[in-house]
Amino acid sequence: MGSSEILIKISTYLEKSVIYRNNAYNCSAGFIHKFLAIVNYVCYLMKAYLSEGGYGMSRVCAVSGKKALSGNRRSHSLRATRRKWGVNLQKVHMVIDGKPQTVRVSARALKTLKSKNAKAVNA
Repeated sequence: MGSSEILIKISTYLEKSVIYRNNAYNCSAGFIHKFLAIVNYVCYLMKAYLSEGGYGMSRVCAVSGKKALSGNRRSHSLRATRRKWGVNLQKVHMVIDGKPQTVRVSARALKTLKSKNAKAVNA
């Protein structure tokens, strides 16, 4: 599902809603309820789009699925405070389903792909 299809679904949802037809822009309880319903629907569509293979700006490797690890930072007195270890993500141009795309891949997965002679594209 592309971004244009998502916008079409959002616009059809708005056309069906009472807010769009009646132009009820006052801050009544019904307006707030409808507005929250629209926001929830947009979030649902975006989650559906991201689960179908698109990716947002989360720090996740597109090949291996590596994510940030969490743990404790330890001071000299062994006091524990929470910290994160990020993934070393690199932007790589690859051909996916016949189309050149920019994908964020961890350096480790990129090294593996290069050893397997995967072809990269300069797009």
